Amino acid sequence: QTVLRALAQIVQSPQKPYGLRLRAVDPLVQAAEPTAAILFRRLLTVDAAGTRLLAVLGLGGLRDEESVSALSGVMAHDRELMVRQAACLGLAGIGSDAALEALGRSLLEAEEGIRLSAAEALACHPDEGFSMLRDASEVANLLTRRAAVFGLARVPEDWAMQILEKIAVDDEQWVVRGAAAEAAERRRNPPWRIPAPV
Repeated sequence: QTVLRALAQIVQSPQKPYGLRLRAVDPLVQAAEPTAAILFRRLLTVDAAGTRLLAVLGLGGLRDEESVSALSGVMAHDRELMVRQAACLGLAGIGSDAALEALGRSLLEAEEGIRLSAAEALACHPDEGFSMLRDASEVANLLTRRAAVFGLARVPEDWAMQILEKIAVDDEQWVVRGAAAEAAERRRNPPWRIPAPV
């Protein structure tokens, strides 16, 4: 308990280095103490954006299903885009039907930055998330299709590559075609790949 209290103090302290605070979130999550979820939910309301970001990541790591509505609210209304994007990851971490439904709604209706984050978060879920991305790649709204491309780019499956190649040729909007072509090229030639010696 003493250790957990000390970790909670580190997470809450804006004076501590941010990397240390981020590292302190992990043991709190691993301990799976019910009090950790209470702490993280309380931290969702503080003024410091960095602390709110740690809170949404902590709730996602805990897979706290009671926090889905709170994280959905953060994703929709927080004043900092970075925190709203982190809420997408938090919801993906929870992974319940309600959490995935909230991400799917964001993929269809939210502002562009949140659509992209929601799509990339859905790529963490092989069953429901993959099918939502596949469906989103065919909807009428170009922002949703473009976001789906970014999600599909993170799916390590051959069928995702085939969809990206098809979109790169067939989509009616150049902004979607361009995103798909770039994603497919990065899959074929990753920038981190070390070339073989000549």
